[in-house]
Amino acid sequence: MLRQLNFVSDFDKVKDDKKARLVILIFLGVTLIPSVIFWGISKWRMNPPEFQNPLGKIDVSKVNLVEKNIYGMTPKIDRWSEEHISGFPGDWSIKINFLEDDFSWQRYSTRSMPGASLMKLPVVAAFYRQVEEGEYELDDELSGKTMGELAEIALSQSDNQAWQVLENEIGEARINSLMFDWGMTDTSIEDNTTTAEDINLFFTKLYQGKILSAEYKEKMLSDLTNTIYETEIPAGVPEGIRVAHKVGYLEDVVSDAGIIYFPGNPYVLVIMSDQTNFEEAKRNLPEIVNELYWIIADSI
Repeated sequence: MLRQLNFVSDFDKVKDDKKARLVILIFLGVTLIPSVIFWGISKWRMNPPEFQNPLGKIDVSKVNLVEKNIYGMTPKIDRWSEEHISGFPGDWSIKINFLEDDFSWQRYSTRSMPGASLMKLPVVAAFYRQVEEGEYELDDELSGKTMGELAEIALSQSDNQAWQVLENEIGEARINSLMFDWGMTDTSIEDNTTTAEDINLFFTKLYQGKILSAEYKEKMLSDLTNTIYETEIPAGVPEGIRVAHKVGYLEDVVSDAGIIYFPGNPYVLVIMSDQTNFEEAKRNLPEIVNELYWIIADSI
């Protein structure tokens, strides 16, 4: 009987010891684990790991910019478009494309629209390409002017006669072949139609030097900067911001397209309209440019 009592007593003592050890372990866990976690976080902050993807390291500055563009600017422009453009008379097509960063936005940019004087762009570019290839010289005469002068006023003054003389001389077949090479597959010289997507592509490739060599690229951009038509895109950006652009007018068409040299982030902006009220569209277009400019400025 005594041995049995001693056994029970020993058993209770073992149980008490286990409880004590458990209490100690719990106490250590409560006090030490947060300390370890805090130490790890502090060390991580002092030496953060590098962002990586399957293609290698990511530039964190680019990540922040892309995040702003995709998750900040796009919804803003979407809301703005629904609130403003949808109420304008006629059809409107818009394309924005950043030239140094991966961001673009569009509204019906693949819709076929009247090209109007935007069609002068591939014609003049085709002429300069043939100058590069030795087919023509800038000082070759045609219709009482040098061909270089015809190309210049076709852009800077949107001179229709100069445009037609150059187009007839070069030929639609050659112009169409070059446009196909440039990816302008939805543009027709014969039908005088194009899309905001194709015009955006033209300006993007011109800027990148994929259409003309540096000399003639700069000549084209210079003529597109110094124009007699400055009441559309140029009127919608702050004074001092360079714009290389080409307007397009018909009775019910007001369009403008070009490069806005936003500081550190130039972008192509193409705005095309069809079956619109001419005078109202001329008032609306610079307002569109201005509102987009400040949405972009506030987002990057």
